[in-house]
Amino acid sequence: MTLSEFKLREYAYVREQQWEWAKYRLVGFMAIRAFNIEPKDIPKRLEDVMNLNHVDDLTSKNIITDRQIQAIKTAQERYLKEKKLKEIE
Repeated sequence: MTLSEFKLREYAYVREQQWEWAKYRLVGFMAIRAFNIEPKDIPKRLEDVMNLNHVDDLTSKNIITDRQIQAIKTAQERYLKEKKLKEIE
């Protein structure tokens, strides 16, 4: 087995294990939040309980860029103009 094959298998193994740990992290997070008397001390996000890079990276990739925001705004403006024109007719 070459080093690149070994690294690929290692990456797959780590990713698989982190998805397994994500299940236990969620259960632990819910258990902490369920009956805690001091709400200031409880974690607010799953990442505060345990950091899992492969699992958390998938959820953080939903960041919208400035170009996408501008495209959404122009589409909204165009929609509102068309809606206004249809109300007049």
